[in-house]
Amino acid sequence: MPLYIKQNNQMVKVSDGIALTDLEDKTVALDMSNGDQVVNATTGKVMSSVTIEKPSTMVASNIKNGVDIGGVVGSYSAPDYLALRISGNTPYTYANNEITTINQSAFREDHNITSFSSTSVTKIKAFAFSYCTSLTTINCSNLAYDTKSETSDAVEIFSNCTSLTSISFPLMKVAPQGMCYKCTNLASVYLPELTTTNGGQTFYMCTSLQTISLSELTTLNGSEFYGCTQLSSVSLPKIRATSTYMFTNCTSLTSISFTDAYKGAGNATNQAIGSACFQGCTNLASVSGFQYILQGTVGSYSFKDCSSLVTINLGNVTRVELYAFQNCTSLSDITLTKSDNICALLNVNSFQGVGHSVTIHVPSSLITTYQTASNWSTLYNNGDVTFVAIV
Repeated sequence: MPLYIKQNNQMVKVSDGIALTDLEDKTVALDMSNGDQVVNATTGKVMSSVTIEKPSTMVASNIKNGVDIGGVVGSYSAPDYLALRISGNTPYTYANNEITTINQSAFREDHNITSFSSTSVTKIKAFAFSYCTSLTTINCSNLAYDTKSETSDAVEIFSNCTSLTSISFPLMKVAPQGMCYKCTNLASVYLPELTTTNGGQTFYMCTSLQTISLSELTTLNGSEFYGCTQLSSVSLPKIRATSTYMFTNCTSLTSISFTDAYKGAGNATNQAIGSACFQGCTNLASVSGFQYILQGTVGSYSFKDCSSLVTINLGNVTRVELYAFQNCTSLSDITLTKSDNICALLNVNSFQGVGHSVTIHVPSSLITTYQTASNWSTLYNNGDVTFVAIV
């Protein structure tokens, strides 16, 4: 009986010129990323059979515990939203059958996740939960970044999670850049071991954050609380200096107090109070703790538009930079305690828009020097400032 095979949608008799060696048994691996996988014969061959093998990622540790897929029974146990994500790049890294790392962009723009809790996760990488707009709570009791280098690939891990209301990371010492960037509903923060941040913008535009206490924090980077419009209470007992745009446009902030840990800059030319640090804090009436500053400058725009600020002691600051007190229409008194030399004034525009004379309290031995010093003398002669001795 003649042998027929199918070739190019036609039945061809082998005896008509096709040798049996032109047949092949095709074996391919299942392509998990291709929903319309096509298996083609090798050029010059005709497939007699096709065997589909399971992909290399179809292993027990990638399948939910108890689930049988093609004879592979899963051993992985995790919250439902982490179960069975088999792909070329898994969203997480394992150790001892537990998730230890959430990989970069693993759940980015996943709008189905509502909460995340883990005791095994120690690292979360860049953009892992960015734009997870239904995510409301995060609790990772063992998430720990101990050094800035560990956060270099962890930027914006929860950025734009607009439903996120609380975070709890009891072991975290360094916060990665933009960790909660524009988490507009974030209201509760628990970071008892946090000492510093890497890159800034940790709570940028977290417009629902009303109070924050970071008892171990010593240093910050730029724009940490920028635009936190409901922030009214801040406790930073170990902070040493403020950064640029640190509290810019925090319009609900009425007062802030620093302790004797606040020493200012490491040298006389660096900023003891960051540029635009309090710019736009229109209800800020009281600032204390700057009297402990040992050296450093008052950065440009530091208190610009702080229209409720009345009095401030700037300790031993070495220079006041551009527009530092512009439009501070309630400002009446400034104290400058530096005694070995005057605090320099970079430009008269530092007091632009104040609209009345400000009393400057200085060491009695320096009153005449201030009255004749560059830029200070212009303000003094115009009646914009008056110098009196510190009592």
